[in-house]
Parts: sequence; structure tokens; C-alpha cells
Amino acid sequence: MRIILSSFIFAILLVSCQTTESFTFTEEEMKASGFSEKGWSILKDGKSIARIESMEWEYFEEKMYQEISVTLLDYRYSNYENMKLLMKYIHTKHPNSKIEINEDEHFKENQNKN
Repeated sequence: MRIILSSFIFAILLVSCQTTESFTFTEEEMKASGFSEKGWSILKDGKSIARIESMEWEYFEEKMYQEISVTLLDYRYSNYENMKLLMKYIHTKHPNSKIEINEDEHFKENQNKN
């Protein structure tokens, strides 16, 4: 009975310990991603797709937090998979920062051009 109970508890622990996808590029993934930065612009394969608008510090509940606000310039990066890759790149470069990505004010107009 003790073995069965131990096995049951072990099985529950295994099921409840879900692994999550890493939200940081490895060095190889970073090189292959095509992302880079030039000043406050984020480039994908040499083309500007987003712009860092601000980097601000916040103090809340006895802790300092950095927040990075990014404006998306290329509508193709608004879908989930591309947005996730962009967010992963930014998080790799700034792992301890809160990151938000917003749309450019002319975002909808730019969608119709491509």
C-alpha cells in the first residue's frame, strides 16, 4: 500500500510540474533570428519593424522596475507568432524589464499599403 501511495504522489507531482517554453533566445537562436538594434530602432533582417519609445524606471512596493515601451511599425509583426518572436528578442536583450508593444498611430493605414 505504501508503494502504491508513493507512486501515486510521484505521478501527481510529475503531471503538475508543467514546463513552460523559454522566453529567451539561446545565443544560436539570437544569431539566426535576424533581429538587431540600431539606436532606438529594432530591425528584422535590416528593416526597421519597431521603435523603442521609452525606457522608464518605476518604484513600487519597495522595488525598482524598468519598463520598455516599443511601438510596432510593421503590421506583419502584430500576429501572435511574430509578436512572440519580437517580444522574445526584446526580453533576451532586457531580461529584467517589463515590456509592452504598442501599434504605431498610422498602423491601420500601413496595413493597406503592403
